[in-house]
Amino acid sequence: MKTAFASRSRPATAIEPIASHPGYAALVDERDRHLKSLRETEASLAAAKARLRVQSTGALSRLGNVAEMGKKLVAGGRVQFADPAELEAQADILTGAIAELEAKLRDLKGDLSLEVCRSLRAEHDQRLLEAHQAMVQMRGAIAGMFDLFDRIRAAGYDVSTVPSALPNPMPHQLLAAAMDPLGDLARFTERLKTDGIL
Repeated sequence: MKTAFASRSRPATAIEPIASHPGYAALVDERDRHLKSLRETEASLAAAKARLRVQSTGALSRLGNVAEMGKKLVAGGRVQFADPAELEAQADILTGAIAELEAKLRDLKGDLSLEVCRSLRAEHDQRLLEAHQAMVQMRGAIAGMFDLFDRIRAAGYDVSTVPSALPNPMPHQLLAAAMDPLGDLARFTERLKTDGIL
């Protein structure tokens, strides 16, 4: 069943995802690489601090440490003796670089968002016009319903709103608001005129 107010608006404009913008994508990739490096550095730092705790408490003998290192090397692994201070400095540098990239991403996102919204102004205004026209049509339809009630009463009858007669599914306060000449529709109309849309 077709509605009385079928939409005749233009098709929705396709909006390209921001991730497909070359500059934005490049910054995201660089930030993600730094994040990966930071996670690796933090893991190395935690391991280095744990190794220092083990050595300082004497939990393992020097011979035991050498044996463990030998097993690791034979198995194809690597033994690293990273300086916690150097790792902390590296983590600080990465954290600062990530913050700088995040700031650049926010700035670029703001610029691109402004550009996209400006390009979609015509569709935005069209949607507002359609909403205004629908509100005007709704008010006209409600006025027609009240006119029907008045004609029934003018003929000497009472308006019966029981389901088997003239059911009224809309709340009375909604009808009153829709019919108020100083209500939302009037303000909406004035705003559209102010913005140069109507």
